[in-house]
Amino acid sequence: MAAASFGLDHLVVLVNDLEEAGARYARLGFTVAPQMHHPFGTANRLMTFQQTFLELVGVVRPEALSGPGLLVAERLAHSGQGAFGIALLAADIERDRGLLVARGLGCGDIGGGSRVVPLPSGTEGLARFSTALIPSPAGLESILFFLAQQHVPEVVWVPAWQRHPNGARAWRSVTLAVPDMGNFVSYLQTLFGPSQVAVQGESVLARTPLGTIAGVSTAEAARRYGPAPADALPGRICAATIGVDDIELARNLVETGGTPTSPALGGGFRIAPAETCGVILEFQGPS
Repeated sequence: MAAASFGLDHLVVLVNDLEEAGARYARLGFTVAPQMHHPFGTANRLMTFQQTFLELVGVVRPEALSGPGLLVAERLAHSGQGAFGIALLAADIERDRGLLVARGLGCGDIGGGSRVVPLPSGTEGLARFSTALIPSPAGLESILFFLAQQHVPEVVWVPAWQRHPNGARAWRSVTLAVPDMGNFVSYLQTLFGPSQVAVQGESVLARTPLGTIAGVSTAEAARRYGPAPADALPGRICAATIGVDDIELARNLVETGGTPTSPALGGGFRIAPAETCGVILEFQGPS
């Protein structure tokens, strides 16, 4: 089975108040792009890295909710803020969707949309994107997995928005608590090919061209990240790790801004989910 070409593209974090969430992330040293509206009642704010991004999504026009916007509103009402979706970068979404269908994953139809982008120059661009849902593995049904292709990348990866005071450069990993490890290993092997997937004790790593997707047992998740909140589902996104240029500069900036940090396993530091709208955020220095 050949390895797939797509990598970890972006993480979707749902938030109750998009402007307040953007301000929180700005205090953590991110350059947060202006609010951009979707046609289905939600809007986003992005933090773009070298080739990937972190996306905050919230409801801004309840009267216009439809399609994906209804899904966002339902999830916020049911489970509150937090990491919700993992997007895999598709250079050619028709080809990559066809590859996954051929492997037995019943992917959804290709859809898409657009959003107006207020650029730093004072002009506007139009970001056009295509997506296709990927079936979630057993035990992780609350997490949205999907392919994503950006058709006008120059209005997404804008140089002025890729320069972050905290030195953020790229995704290192996204880590999930997995109730059924055997099923998740098979799922990752189907997505990326067996050669890209490694099992290490109570964890599994799928190395993509743009970062690692990691799964750990629920017991291992508790050991690494502490007990899950009482209302948390067993299968969930626990943590997201970002690589930065200078770990001490990033730590000092975050703490000077009033946000407490704690050491992360494997080096670097982490920020608690109460400070990041529901997801543990970890920072690591150069490898």
